[in-house]
Amino acid sequence: MRYWSDVERAVQRAAGQERTYGSSTNGKVVERYVVPNEEVVRKRDGGCRAQGRGRHRHALFSPSSACSIQARRQGRHAGTGDLAVSADGQQVGNWTDVGQRLGRSARRTNLVYLRGTELPGIPQVRLLDARFADLVPRTIVDDTLRRTAYTGLERAEMFVARVDPGSPADLAGVRAGDLVTTLDGQKVDHWLELEQRLLSDPTRPWTLGWKRNVDGEVVEQTAQVTQVWRKQLDEYGHTVTRLVFGARNDVDRGRGVTVPIDGRFGYALSKAVDRTGETISLMVSGFASILVGDSPADAFGGPLMMYQLASVSSARGWDSFWLMLALISVNLGLLNLLPVPMLDGGHLVVFGIEAASRRPLSERTRERVQLVGLVIVIAIIVLAVRNDVMRFFF
Repeated sequence: MRYWSDVERAVQRAAGQERTYGSSTNGKVVERYVVPNEEVVRKRDGGCRAQGRGRHRHALFSPSSACSIQARRQGRHAGTGDLAVSADGQQVGNWTDVGQRLGRSARRTNLVYLRGTELPGIPQVRLLDARFADLVPRTIVDDTLRRTAYTGLERAEMFVARVDPGSPADLAGVRAGDLVTTLDGQKVDHWLELEQRLLSDPTRPWTLGWKRNVDGEVVEQTAQVTQVWRKQLDEYGHTVTRLVFGARNDVDRGRGVTVPIDGRFGYALSKAVDRTGETISLMVSGFASILVGDSPADAFGGPLMMYQLASVSSARGWDSFWLMLALISVNLGLLNLLPVPMLDGGHLVVFGIEAASRRPLSERTRERVQLVGLVIVIAIIVLAVRNDVMRFFF
């Protein structure tokens, strides 16, 4: 396993099956038997799939993304969005490290954190300023007389980064900088958990709870949120129907360190074959859904759509651009293998018919077959160009 995606893919394919899981900590290798649970993962376009899921999670690599600081009266010098670096002189690399350094007892903690300041006229660049905080925890006693220490530190994952105007979250009063804490009175610790619970019953009203910093005081608020189905344009110009919640988080996970593996050529070859097979399967199913009417015909695109794809992928970086070129190559290969006369797939069908009948088709039959293929190809071209014109000019 060289990338986290390798681990995720292996777990997803092994629902209910026993697997050996090996990990290394400080040079010590430990192997355990694990059986991934089967769960249904839902998407906002209405799709869902069953897959395996383990209890391990992707760690936050960058220390600066360990947590955000929710300001309060005892620590008003810290604010939402500050990034923890060390606690009591010990470096913290993720939220687990923060929890271990702070502990459960109400003890004083020296915290070093970074605060980002945007440069005037250059919103993409932020200057990080190191600061120091002397945290004095507050002891909270719940209804069961259980004591907990509250420092004001919260995981960055559950902070709202932006809210879409007019969305259900916006109408409920959720704002950027709020900390989502509960859903229907139950605590939520991960944004993925929040998403999956919302998608489990899309049409029902949910009671969302969050915290907000108001003049140095943490105020808890709740409101009912009911998701709605809306048509939206994606970044490629497609009209898609999605279930809208409206609040989003934004956590910089940083970059992990890849490890060297044995047999790199074999690894790359196997991954290329595996990824190409998945791509072919996805494209075939998508094309079939268009033919049977499950997907709209405007999913076809022509030269303008290819230009749009190239523009979006190039803006993301060279990796995305080369991936787009590979996808187009696979797509063209599949289209060429369609059982349509004039295409290679049509020639293979004719060869198969001639092999079965043990005699070649007549010249007149070949002309008719080629004419049918020409009509089909022209119809596909007209549909693709028509979709381009409607998408980009109307």
